[in-house]
Amino acid sequence: MTERSVLAVNHPWFLFLASSVGSTSGNLMVLPLDTVKVRMQLSGSLSSAHPLYRSSFECATAMVRTEGISALFKGLGGCVLRSLTYGGLRVGLYDPIKGAIVHMNGDPHHTSTITKLAAGFSSGILASALCSPTDLVKIRMQGCTTGTRYRNVFHAFYEISKTEGLRGMYRGCHITSLRAGILATYDNTKLRLLPTFGDTITTHFIAATAGAVVGVLVANPADVVKTRLMNQPRHPDGRGMFYTGIADCLMKIVKKEGVLAGWKGVVPALMRMAPMD
Repeated sequence: MTERSVLAVNHPWFLFLASSVGSTSGNLMVLPLDTVKVRMQLSGSLSSAHPLYRSSFECATAMVRTEGISALFKGLGGCVLRSLTYGGLRVGLYDPIKGAIVHMNGDPHHTSTITKLAAGFSSGILASALCSPTDLVKIRMQGCTTGTRYRNVFHAFYEISKTEGLRGMYRGCHITSLRAGILATYDNTKLRLLPTFGDTITTHFIAATAGAVVGVLVANPADVVKTRLMNQPRHPDGRGMFYTGIADCLMKIVKKEGVLAGWKGVVPALMRMAPMD
């Protein structure tokens, strides 16, 4: 089997399984970077549990010094569950949705940028809607500085569902759809590179890296807001203790920490995303 034929396998189930396995292995390798990213995004927030760090290196060394090296691997269970589900669905649904849109347009030989954007956002929205609880659990476990909030991933699911209900499990899920355009960026970049590099591993690597960099830089403010909303403690009636919603969270971040706070954690995010994708 040639390299081209391997890369041309587009069966939906193959894409789902390959994406799940690839996403899981990649996320496990860069989990410490993801944990530092989450802590940096929480750094300097309204919660006294998260001090202000000047850099990702300072954050990582402080975590190891005060919580032990295992702190870099907090959220491991949530990471695996999210990678197996969201990682597979986000990529696995992209090509079928894109194909359906192209078929409705009646021109199977032409795929416009609008079509790719629509397919990317649609697959991202569907995947995030289904798998958002795994992201919520992962972020809360990574953001816990004391190690006493949840015993393990199953205890986290149980406690959140018991105290916050189904609505609580899906807090912040609508924000994740803003990041879904990364797949459209990847596919569009790949098509532009094909005449130069051909359908090879090199093309896919360059396109994935470009898509990851663009996605991180554009979507990082939304990612910061998502992390703050998902991690914040709740009043008994379910209201957030610090933020009432997306707009309130964004305004308080800008007012207290400045506009550049929207790009907190961007360095470990770039270090995590580019090589993984």
